Formats: sequence, structure tokens, C-alpha cells
Amino acid sequence: MNSVRVNEYTVYYYLSYLVCSTKRVVPSSKPVYRALTEWVVLKIRDRVRKGSLVPDLRFSEKDLSQRFDLSRAPVRDPLHRLEQIRVVEGRPPRGMYRRNWTDADYAEVLALMDPLNLLSVQLSLGLLTEDDLAQLERTVSEAKQATQTSIEENQRQVQRDADFHLVIARASKNRRLVELMEQPTLPCVFYATEAHDYLQRDFWVHIHSGLLESLRSDRMEK
Repeated sequence: MNSVRVNEYTVYYYLSYLVCSTKRVVPSSKPVYRALTEWVVLKIRDRVRKGSLVPDLRFSEKDLSQRFDLSRAPVRDPLHRLEQIRVVEGRPPRGMYRRNWTDADYAEVLALMDPLNLLSVQLSLGLLTEDDLAQLERTVSEAKQATQTSIEENQRQVQRDADFHLVIARASKNRRLVELMEQPTLPCVFYATEAHDYLQRDFWVHIHSGLLESLRSDRMEK
């Protein structure tokens, strides 16, 4: 591995504000049981996005099970998952509440994702295909062309960032690395506007365009 090139990547990554995302699953009618957890999580996300589940609003398993026409068991696991990643919190004996997103929350995500993104670059050197590079180019191009300011655009930009780095991680063929990078992404789905504030799109485009150029140069030298 070229140590000079790795140092270039280190500069790129530790200057950037990196965010994650989640799998693209669109909630519609109720899915089969094995997908219920993901389905309920995304339905709760939609309530957050639409403003019907605001910070410090009390809710319960019973409330959600009635709203989604489910028994309480399929709702319990998603709530436990969201509590683990600090999107919601239990306040016994009163129930569950949606948490506010704080700078400390985001600092924790960044502290985890920065080294993982750097590691994905190091492990993928020489393994990225032309298709991978074309996909990275499309992602950067979409960000360059985006001019709209809205919650939906914030979510798209958060997704672009995740897509970009997961393409690189998957090229490394390291399944555990990909799983690690996907795990802490869910909070950003719930707080897309706050996450987008850290992305600073123009700066993101500049940093990731430079990284893409370096990755292309590395492939040409092979």
C-alpha cells in the first residue's frame, strides 16, 4: 500500500464531516413478520418527519400497536432498538419519549464513522471497479446539482453520503466492516435536518470530489 496515498486519504477524511444512513426500505402495507421491526422503525421515522412525534412527546407500545394495527410484541423490539441508539428513552413509570438530538449525539456518531470510513478506503485500495467509481461519480454529481433546500433534500444528502462510503466499503469485500458501518446510521434517518447541517454540502462535494479523483488515480496506477 502506498503510504503517501494513504496519508492523502487520511487528510481527506479527517477534514470532512461524515454522516451515515440506513437501508432504503419504503414502508407501505404491513410486511411479513420477519420485516416487521424494520417496517415499524420506518413508520415511526415517518411520524418524526411529519412532526407528529416531537421531542418529549409521550407514547407507549399500546399507542403504536393500535396505530399500526399490530400486537404489542412486534412493536416492542423496534422501541428497544430505538432506545439503544438513543432516539427514544424510557422514563419510568410514565412511558417512552422521543429524545432531542444533541451535539454530543452527533459527535459520538462522527467519532465512530470517521475511522471506519478511513479504514474502508485503506482496505479497498486496488479493489474498486470501474462500476464502483462510476457510482461514486454519480453520487457526487447529484450533490453538485442539488439546489433545493427542504427536509426531503436533507434526507437525500444524508443518503448520498452513506451511499458513497458504503460503495467503498463493499469493494473491500470485508463483510464485517460493511456491517459495522451500517449499524450506527439509523439515528441520522430520524434527524436528517440536524445531520444535514453538519454535512455542509459544498464542502462535502469538494472533499469527496478530491477523494474520488485520488481513487481513480490509484486504479490507473494498477
